[in-house]
Amino acid sequence: MLPSRIHVPPPSNPDPEDIFSSSLSTIFPDSNINSHGDPGGSLIYASPTYGDIHLRVPAHPDKEEGRQLFAHYLWNAAGVVADEIERAATSVGRANGKKEQDGRHWWDMRGERVLELGAGTALPSIIAAHASAKDIYITDHPLSPALTTGSIQENVKRNLRVVSTQEGVLDTNTKDGAPTELVSFSPTLYTESKAQNTQVTILPHIWGTGLSSPSSSAPSLAPSLAHTFTKILIADCLWMPSQHTNLVRTIKHFLQPLPTSRHASATSPTSSAEQKTVSSQPCALVVAGFHTGRSIVAGFFRTATAPPPPPPPTNQENGEAKEEGEVKGGGKLAIEEIYELDVNDGSKREFLEERPREGREEARRWCVVAVLTLRGGEEREGSGIGRGAG
Repeated sequence: MLPSRIHVPPPSNPDPEDIFSSSLSTIFPDSNINSHGDPGGSLIYASPTYGDIHLRVPAHPDKEEGRQLFAHYLWNAAGVVADEIERAATSVGRANGKKEQDGRHWWDMRGERVLELGAGTALPSIIAAHASAKDIYITDHPLSPALTTGSIQENVKRNLRVVSTQEGVLDTNTKDGAPTELVSFSPTLYTESKAQNTQVTILPHIWGTGLSSPSSSAPSLAPSLAHTFTKILIADCLWMPSQHTNLVRTIKHFLQPLPTSRHASATSPTSSAEQKTVSSQPCALVVAGFHTGRSIVAGFFRTATAPPPPPPPTNQENGEAKEEGEVKGGGKLAIEEIYELDVNDGSKREFLEERPREGREEARRWCVVAVLTLRGGEEREGSGIGRGAG
């Protein structure tokens, strides 16, 4: 299913081998491929609604720190996020009760303020812009080749109609090789019915901190953006258990809390504007492949739903936390939805922390899809995750 949408564009004068290589995902749709493209190469994602999305895969980084980020591929999880957003965008006309029932409302980007973490090629953000998001912040680690080689900027410019640009320069000559200045685009996207203006901002960000660079002189952006995002997109960012706490802290810091009173469950048809008011709820949309280990993926959700830790020690003189640059996300994350998705045929099954008889090849074709919401410290029954033998 999803892997067959991704292919390598053949050269201008292809030989038979080039044609065969660029068609592998179509010829073998059931093969368990979880990453696509060559570092620094090109890919095409064939969107059923928005047409071909041309992507430059980030180049292979020179530094070991950059290589460990694995941004120099397009992963299946990014395609799953893109597909879910697109499916929600094409189901706008359905009655609200149905949208609530099938969970599609979580993925509706119309008018939303979106943050993507660990963006890589930024495919989910590009699809979110086409799906009428209002503001999109695309972020990755400052040492990621997605930023240092300019691939995110190139992908935004190529796939969104940029009508105005705020001046911004990627500074790759700093001692840590990280971009330290902001790049902002204002693309206007034309659909069949209207023009949609979306503000896209590209920023470096280090999870769990307010920093945009390992350099202490870099601007701190987290305070001004705290709790301002209604959708956070996270595609294949769970492979490092050492970063789970920082990722959770970042989600809690940037995500708007869920309203205490849900409007929701209208049973009669409503107008499009009313339907959006009913169904729009702030959430983090998390998709990750099991190729990195089911226990690692499950560990993230245990960390995410654990009770908040006690506040860190403070400096007695100024009352600030001792850990410099750390953001302190409050509240509790709850799992609204979680399931496993077969990226090849689109089938779904219950999410389980353990599947003892699951082989490596089977794991490669499945990913977890989860919706997390932020609550102001209240507990919610049924927000745990399953454990069992599959």
